Amino acid sequence: MSLDSMMWHTMDVYRPTWGRGSSGAKVPSYGDATYAAVACNVQPATPAVKEEYMQRDTVVTHSIFYTTALTVGLGDRIVFDGNNYRVAATPKNVLELGTFYRLDVEREQS
Repeated sequence: MSLDSMMWHTMDVYRPTWGRGSSGAKVPSYGDATYAAVACNVQPATPAVKEEYMQRDTVVTHSIFYTTALTVGLGDRIVFDGNNYRVAATPKNVLELGTFYRLDVEREQS
């Protein structure tokens, strides 16, 4: 069984552009997807992953696994199944081979 056969979801990745709100605070806006329909597998973050980030005062609710090399950074938005997720950490190369990545995210409240 190949890794790609386990990627039964798809995600879109949006990069923010920053403007100023009426109070002068920086406000993100999201235009067209930077990456669209990327094959992935989304699942709740494990307790070990959640604890790893809690030690850094960061909330993680889900882990997204994928096999396509992407340039994803903090503040990017992931859209999967109509839900928005904020990238909480840069992607981790899970197998150390450059072929399987884990992206830890926080689900945004709607």
